[in-house]
Amino acid sequence: MPLSPKEGFRWLAPGGFTADTPGQVGIGGLDLAGARQVVQRLTSNEKGAWEVSRFNKYKLRLLGAATRLMPIYRNGQVERVKCYVRGNKQLALHGFFAMLVTLLKSESDLVRLLEGVSAQAHAQGSGAQEALFRQHALQALEVMLNDGWVEGKQNPKRPGITLGTPREGERIHTNADLNARIAGMRGPAQAP
Repeated sequence: MPLSPKEGFRWLAPGGFTADTPGQVGIGGLDLAGARQVVQRLTSNEKGAWEVSRFNKYKLRLLGAATRLMPIYRNGQVERVKCYVRGNKQLALHGFFAMLVTLLKSESDLVRLLEGVSAQAHAQGSGAQEALFRQHALQALEVMLNDGWVEGKQNPKRPGITLGTPREGERIHTNADLNARIAGMRGPAQAP
């Protein structure tokens, strides 16, 4: 897909990717939050709000999508996985995307969706890492919203969630030690 640098950043910024690691949101070894932090640094874009934060009710939008099989490579094997395709967007029914499609077929309320995600974490033996499991599920929901697989609405009578991308994170952050060493090498500032 040929893109100009500006178009490339616009494609990366909202998380418009679902196939780098099938079943999970990511590109180049980073999850969605990490990729967004890199984009913030490269573009000086300080906006960190997520689309998921604007809504608390979600509806699956599969109408008009074609289905096909796509290969997923795992453990030296090739698995055939159902995939929805609409235009240049695809949604593999694998991992977190498959879980969300299943949950969204019977539930639209954010609180109940998150309860379903927690139940899935425990059912898959990931209960000890439930917060990370929920983070990956919310990242998948964000991408599904941005790619048009999910429609969001706001119900003022129901609670919501506020997600953002901080400039400084656990993995993407300013190298304070290096900056201090560089500043020390320059010596005291001299008046002109």
